[in-house]
Amino acid sequence: THRTLQEHIPGFFVRTTREDAEYRRLVKKLNISLRVASRALYSDRPREQLWQAYQAVKQHSPSIIHEVPDAAWKTLWKSQSSCRPVDANRVANIQMLVDDMSIAGLNTDQKRDVLRLEKAFADGQEEEALREWFERPANLNGNDSVLEEGRLFSSISSRSWEKKLAKKLYDKEWLELGIRLYAAAGKIKEAHWIFSDMVKRFRSTDPRFIVYLIMYFTSTGNPAAVEKAWNLFLEMLAHDVFTLSIQDFGLIL
Repeated sequence: THRTLQEHIPGFFVRTTREDAEYRRLVKKLNISLRVASRALYSDRPREQLWQAYQAVKQHSPSIIHEVPDAAWKTLWKSQSSCRPVDANRVANIQMLVDDMSIAGLNTDQKRDVLRLEKAFADGQEEEALREWFERPANLNGNDSVLEEGRLFSSISSRSWEKKLAKKLYDKEWLELGIRLYAAAGKIKEAHWIFSDMVKRFRSTDPRFIVYLIMYFTSTGNPAAVEKAWNLFLEMLAHDVFTLSIQDFGLIL
């Protein structure tokens, strides 16, 4: 039951602190949607239902944003920012979440950076967005400056680029952003390197990123690589918490 879930996962669900019956109904629906989406972060239907539930309760009671726990915000953000290249509402949704989380008092600095680069890319500033993504300092070994990184971006060899990436130790959200941007720019090889770096260091990944890995393997023309791509495709079909959309099939085909 909803009450039992609240007891077992403290700090995840929004508490129904008011007597308003409609408010309690909407909060309960939001909590159910949070539970379902947390188990299937990258599936379209749970994501859509969670967003609708969030919008409904916020419209009824705008102050709800001050009652959403941090863990619930993380689920909302993860579900809405996941890789969906053809979703026209995606950037608008994460813009709203960044604004709401800021009002709620959360630190949204990195999320604003993610949003800014996604917007710049969507507005046609592809090279600028890719450069800024790669230039971001993050646990660099040595004394590389941002200026030095900028010179490297345009002249660095592929192998050196890959090595430089591995030294940066970007966090998971920044790596996911890089995969989205490089793949959208048609730079599948670089997207593959970023993906490879991420899966070595983090356990869970957005299943849709595997589509880009399939694209990379098939682009090589190597029969063994194409076989790997086919096996990845079969694994995606059998994924227990993810369903391929028609757009995913389009990319793979």
